[in-house]
Amino acid sequence: MTPATTSWSNPVLIVGQSFSDPNAGVTITPVSVRSTGTTVSVSFGALACVCAIPTITLSPAQSQWV
Repeated sequence: MTPATTSWSNPVLIVGQSFSDPNAGVTITPVSVRSTGTTVSVSFGALACVCAIPTITLSPAQSQWV
């Protein structure tokens, strides 16, 4: 995930570096690293809005009285 190298031996992103996957439209950036946890920024590119007719499925198909 380190942008400066292509080696699998160097997978760590340091604070301020970003990993971008243009196919998935996602960017991952470490913001802070501490011994108690890490803060990571994850951003997504523009998501395509697709208009579609919603579908509803009921199960079981027969009505049941309560």
